[in-house]
Amino acid sequence: MLIRDCMVCAVRPIVVWTAVTCVNMVHVNRCGCQYAVLLSQMSVLFTVRHSLSLDSDRTFLVTDTDTAVSPDKPTAPHTSVNCPSSFSSLGCSCSIDLVVRCQGQKVTQLPQFREVGDRVFAELNMAGGNVEQLLPGDFLGLRVRRIVLTGNPINDRLSDAVFSTLGAHLTSLMLGACALRMLPPRLLTELTQLRVLHLWSNHVDFVPDSFFVATSELRELSLWGNHLQTISNRTFFGLRRLQILDLDRNGISVLERGALSHFSDALQVLRLSSNHIASMSDSMFADLHRLRVLTLASNRLRFVDARTFLGLSQLQTLCLADNRIQFLADGAFQHLAQLRTLDLSGNRLERVWGGTFVGLSALTSVDLSRNRLSRLPDATFGQSPVLRRLVVEDNWLSTLG
Repeated sequence: MLIRDCMVCAVRPIVVWTAVTCVNMVHVNRCGCQYAVLLSQMSVLFTVRHSLSLDSDRTFLVTDTDTAVSPDKPTAPHTSVNCPSSFSSLGCSCSIDLVVRCQGQKVTQLPQFREVGDRVFAELNMAGGNVEQLLPGDFLGLRVRRIVLTGNPINDRLSDAVFSTLGAHLTSLMLGACALRMLPPRLLTELTQLRVLHLWSNHVDFVPDSFFVATSELRELSLWGNHLQTISNRTFFGLRRLQILDLDRNGISVLERGALSHFSDALQVLRLSSNHIASMSDSMFADLHRLRVLTLASNRLRFVDARTFLGLSQLQTLCLADNRIQFLADGAFQHLAQLRTLDLSGNRLERVWGGTFVGLSALTSVDLSRNRLSRLPDATFGQSPVLRRLVVEDNWLSTLG
């Protein structure tokens, strides 16, 4: 039986999975709300997949479309056309829809663009190449909307003027897994039309102040898998329209006051999982009025205060899995009237009661597995009339009321 969306469960009775009835439970992509459950009394494999329009199933990032990290994703067929001679000499292929591909380890340099004329290319894709440096003038003459350089060993050999001639057309720039250690302060100065920037899986430990000041049109920023430790109130200055921010798998322990306020009227997805965050101030998320997805899994959180999530009136998915949470204040989630999915699995909770989940009238799924709960008092979820999925396996429960 395959349920492709958690919303399908809205027409079904509440399902309670406990250690008494479950032989085994395998969790996959926890914060994406995807689970596989093998029930002892029914030889049926249930796969529940929940996806928001902005929180779809992904390897690392919501809208990650870099060829190098999605090899199993089918690509649309392209009708080949003759490339300019400078492209063909490097083994590049061109398509009728103006996509240029120069991929593979044999590619060690960029093509020359002097003979391309006034054409505006849809994409230059050099993912998985062996380009070791980017110098001023490397893209001179090129007009292109999207550049993919994912997986090239560029390291510190990245000039801050290399993209300076691309500002009129470039909207997407992919520099994931390029072994970058530092970001040249003026790297994005001329990229005023940029909408998507991927810098994931590099070695960046510092973002220069005002690095994004010229990229006010940026909608998606991926910095997961770097070495960032502090997010200051100047780090994201200028990003007024940012909708998706992925900071997973860094070493972030400090979020300065106001660090997330620059995109208060736009941000919809914020990923902060697998960092070193030990506490959250009252004002940390207060300005993010349009946020729909927040993941804070695998941090060092110990408690959730009643004002922690103040201001998140549009939040639909909250993941707090695999922290050290022992205490949830009464009304900890009372401001989350639109919340549908709550993941508290893998913490140290010993008690929950009616006051814990007050205000969660839209809640459809809650995961309390792998905690230390010994009882679920009556009316614990009395204010969640549409709840359809409750997971409590791997607790200390002996009976259910």
